[in-house]
Amino acid sequence: MPRKCFVPVESWEFASPELLLSGKHTDIGLLAEALVLFDDIVLNIQSAQNLADILRSFKGCFGDVQPFLELVGLGVIKVHYFDFISAPIEDDGVYSYWNIQDETAKESHLRSFQQKILYRPPIQKVLPKARHRVKLYNIMAESALIDGADEYEVAVDAARNAINSHEDLQRLLRDFVLSLPSKYRSLFPPEITVGAEKMPNGLIRHRFNINFQAIKPHLENMNFGIHIPGTGVIQTHRIIYASRLHNYDVYLPNPIGSSVMAKLNSLEDKEKKFKQTIVELQDNANFPDIRTAFNLGEFSWKDILDIRKRAERFRKWFMVDGGKPEVAIRTYSEEFKASTGLKNYREKAFAIASIIGTVTGAATEKMLTGSTSLVGPAAGAFISTALGPSLGTLISNAVPLAKDLFKASEEENWHPRFFGTWLNVELKKRKTSE
Repeated sequence: MPRKCFVPVESWEFASPELLLSGKHTDIGLLAEALVLFDDIVLNIQSAQNLADILRSFKGCFGDVQPFLELVGLGVIKVHYFDFISAPIEDDGVYSYWNIQDETAKESHLRSFQQKILYRPPIQKVLPKARHRVKLYNIMAESALIDGADEYEVAVDAARNAINSHEDLQRLLRDFVLSLPSKYRSLFPPEITVGAEKMPNGLIRHRFNINFQAIKPHLENMNFGIHIPGTGVIQTHRIIYASRLHNYDVYLPNPIGSSVMAKLNSLEDKEKKFKQTIVELQDNANFPDIRTAFNLGEFSWKDILDIRKRAERFRKWFMVDGGKPEVAIRTYSEEFKASTGLKNYREKAFAIASIIGTVTGAATEKMLTGSTSLVGPAAGAFISTALGPSLGTLISNAVPLAKDLFKASEEENWHPRFFGTWLNVELKKRKTSE
């Protein structure tokens, strides 16, 4: 049975930031593209606004939300919800990192989901009639997948360890800048650098060559601040662990996709590392950019559902052969056009990373990866400071996560594929380096 594909549609600083800058809180185009590519979707939403945006888009196309409810009822879409917050908590300039779960979530995840997502004003605005909302409530309550904080302790522990260093923070900020529309990139230094220094009291001081306060007013609709890269690291670990817990494939927007791939490539336990095969669809095998076309209004839901129906043959091919470089690069465009009937479409670079298992002797083996980490010293005119939790032993927090993931890979058949547009960021890096 094919794995379901996890698709997080919330727009935030490290996921579809260009949409957030335009005032859009939900990447509905990502869902539209995923419905063409995958048979079954696990739609991750984290706010009532996310669900309301999707419902409104269906209602605007069809006059009601019935087509969306049918997709949920048939099991094509399952809604996933993290019933806890993973975030940095600031106290007198010191940041610590936690999974936070309230009392309602502790008592009943279903009731918590209903109160925080379903019974909220944004849903009522889209569905003002009570009988329509009740239908939505019943369908969603029956199929929602809800995770609690207690399942993610190993992930947040590993995130704390990663945040204590500087490489992950630096990479995330660099990829964030590359993901922004060009007019915003000039707000940042040409080269983003982050430093980490262990203080006598055991805390870690980070130094950024970014003036967060000066830049924030220019990034409309964003809560941009010194806490943001730490949030990105936590979310990176949470996504990876959701895939491990539920055996999901994952389709991610930028720049979080780059962060997830870099993290998977960096995990190790003794001489074990993940071995990946990477398919890069570019040049003559460019990927159809249905996401952008939908978000720009070039496709409607009627178009997407029609393409999905015609693309059934393509989806079967995509899941069987799409992760094989020698097959995908040679036949991708041909198979998509033959299956869907679409001859002309927006194109983009796209990547597929298959986690095919673990290998020994990885320290000396050159691993294929869809992402790179560029590291440099902290420098520049603007210095900001944040303090993190005690460094402790670097390996202590990382190893439990790595051991857990390697065990899942070797014993539980956790061999997911990660799909996404992180290749666009990598191409920009290559162009810059050239």
